[in-house]
Amino acid sequence: MEVLFNFIFELFKISILSCFYAILIFGSFKIIGYCKPNCWFDRVSIKKLSFLLYSGIVIYVGLFIFMFTYWGDHGLGDSYSIPIGHHKTINYGGGAYIDNDKYIQINFNNFIYDANRIYADSIEVVLGDNQPALMIHDTVNFIDSIEKVFSGNHHAFMIYNLVNDEVIFYQTKEDYLHVAKLYNYPIPDKFENFMTYYNEYWHGWRLFFLP
Repeated sequence: MEVLFNFIFELFKISILSCFYAILIFGSFKIIGYCKPNCWFDRVSIKKLSFLLYSGIVIYVGLFIFMFTYWGDHGLGDSYSIPIGHHKTINYGGGAYIDNDKYIQINFNNFIYDANRIYADSIEVVLGDNQPALMIHDTVNFIDSIEKVFSGNHHAFMIYNLVNDEVIFYQTKEDYLHVAKLYNYPIPDKFENFMTYYNEYWHGWRLFFLP
């Protein structure tokens, strides 16, 4: 029901945006036509109603398609999504996660991201049938043992490379802080939850000018 309501709302919002952009374009054409009489902009904007109707339809279709693209898909209530670059998205459906070809899905709690990496805590990995060995760093050696790292309420960290999909898991907070200090990575105190980033990304000008 929530998905249907949000979808209907988005259709209504696209209608409003289409009218707004059609009027804006028409006004721009008339200004150009006033400055340069008999130019192309002046001729195509002579019939006001036809111009607004056809341009509104084109804009409506364009915005509707955009809503389902990588940069426009923010979810319809049952799930949410944030594009973070490199054609990757952080999604939310009861918890934050990112899809990964190697591990199927990686769930996490608080995080921070930049142009090339995600830094996150409280990791849960959904493994495939032929998953590779996990890269788990404990500052001393690498341990290929998911049971040891993710058993019980163990609080783990990860760094996800968005460029090549490489994921490094850290067994403890101290392990992560050790590497963070060496490479100037963000510290856990700066991590935020998914909805903080979702509101930060999709609110503001995107809320008013995009579907």
